[in-house]
Amino acid sequence: MLETLTALIPVFLVILLGWLLKARGLFGDGFWETAERLTFYILFPALLIVKIGGAEIGGRDVAPLFAARFVTTGGVAVAVLGLKPML
Repeated sequence: MLETLTALIPVFLVILLGWLLKARGLFGDGFWETAERLTFYILFPALLIVKIGGAEIGGRDVAPLFAARFVTTGGVAVAVLGLKPML
């Protein structure tokens, strides 16, 4: 429980800092829109890639993991291609 709390405290502090900065009006709305786009499209995916790429998977049978990943990705790709005319 303590480990979970110590992992979450920095996240909540960053959220609080962002809220305080916006409440004080130190930055305009244009800054926040750009910061959100940067976070969602660049920083967060990069964090996921780094963390997943550095995960220890040694000693486990990784074939089912990779099979599930490729089947899921392929299914989403087929669904998107099928829905493309409607989108």
